[in-house]
Amino acid sequence: MSTNSRETELILTSVVITTYQDDDRLKLTLKGFNSQVNCDPFEVIVVDDGGESKAKEIVAAAGYKYVYLSPPTPDFRLAAARNLGIWQTSSYSQRLIICDCDTVPNPNFVRQHQDVPGWTVAAGVRKRIAIPMVQELIASQDVSEANLEQKFYSVDERVSNRDYINLANNSQPWMYTWGCNFSMPTPVVKFIGGFDEEFVGWGGEDEDIANRLYRLGIPFCALPECVVYHLDHPPRTTQKAAQTFARKLGGPILRNSASLLQE
Repeated sequence: MSTNSRETELILTSVVITTYQDDDRLKLTLKGFNSQVNCDPFEVIVVDDGGESKAKEIVAAAGYKYVYLSPPTPDFRLAAARNLGIWQTSSYSQRLIICDCDTVPNPNFVRQHQDVPGWTVAAGVRKRIAIPMVQELIASQDVSEANLEQKFYSVDERVSNRDYINLANNSQPWMYTWGCNFSMPTPVVKFIGGFDEEFVGWGGEDEDIANRLYRLGIPFCALPECVVYHLDHPPRTTQKAAQTFARKLGGPILRNSASLLQE
């Protein structure tokens, strides 16, 4: 059950999704969240990082909260967009789930993140669906788990990795936290200043925040049955993000992130 009504009940789980000129995949993502089962109420906040799109109308039709990151720029500001979404979460939020607009969650996705104990960081799994199959999904709008299971071609390589399954005792657990499917304790994320906004474009910001949480003493766990189906698209360049992450590894835990300082 999803909701954005903060007046009628306490929202303890927040989902932040970022989008950038990807309306067709965003529709499928939100259909996936509207198909969640066996979970407590949660909120979904979609942050639009500009560009020509109908994201506002799509989010409104799904019944979720829409936020626009302005002014628009030629680059996708993933870290800044996520921080803006974090700033919009319920003041009661305890679990922050990070997801992308090109992934569809399985029906128990939210429930499994809600079952994560305390202040633990949880990393789920990704299955990939090739571009031709993505086009079929866009045409049919069928995001049932049975249909998605028929269409994926590759499972996240981490699933068979012993280091992932034993993430609680892994010496580098941040390497297994990818931004399409992981969750963190909301109060701690806000305390450390959210994502580092020096990361511009795709990649690196997820591993960076996970590394900072690890050095703060936050435990990690794996969610091998918690799946998102990644809707493939042409590859995006991540070299700059990798260089930024390498430079910042081991740096300050607290970040002075502009989007979290608006109040």
